Amino acid sequence: EVTTHLGELLIVMTESLPAQLPHARKILGDLCFSAGARYGEYARRYFGLPRQPEDPAAAAIEILRMSEYIFRVNPEHWGSTDAAARSGYLEGTACPWFSRPGWQPGHCGIFGQFQAGICSVFGLRYHLSSTIPKHGGSTCRVDLKPIPLRLRKDDRPPV
Repeated sequence: EVTTHLGELLIVMTESLPAQLPHARKILGDLCFSAGARYGEYARRYFGLPRQPEDPAAAAIEILRMSEYIFRVNPEHWGSTDAAARSGYLEGTACPWFSRPGWQPGHCGIFGQFQAGICSVFGLRYHLSSTIPKHGGSTCRVDLKPIPLRLRKDDRPPV
């Protein structure tokens, strides 16, 4: 029952919160990311997945697939990984939320933050490369890539 109304709940929250709460979408996105990271870490431990698997995208995709079933996002989905590049993608058919009144392309990003949190557990960056509301078509796709390490100016090796 909860999953049936998640999309509507997100729409209602983003429509009514901005009047009382500045940056409501960012706050909701941050909450979704944190929840995804907790869920991802819990699932990683529960299923005995190593923190740094040989193919982090494959491990992340397995947990992403579980979350997609739970939240009824991209009901039919497929993906692929490249263990050497430590990357992959996941693509799927339309979720029931995007066609609801009030849905906007930004909601895909807020919803996607849950999955971004899952990917962060495996050192991956989650990127919505195509969504039906924004790009058209009949599928949505996310790319998973290693999170680049950024050195502070003081930590860079001398040239």
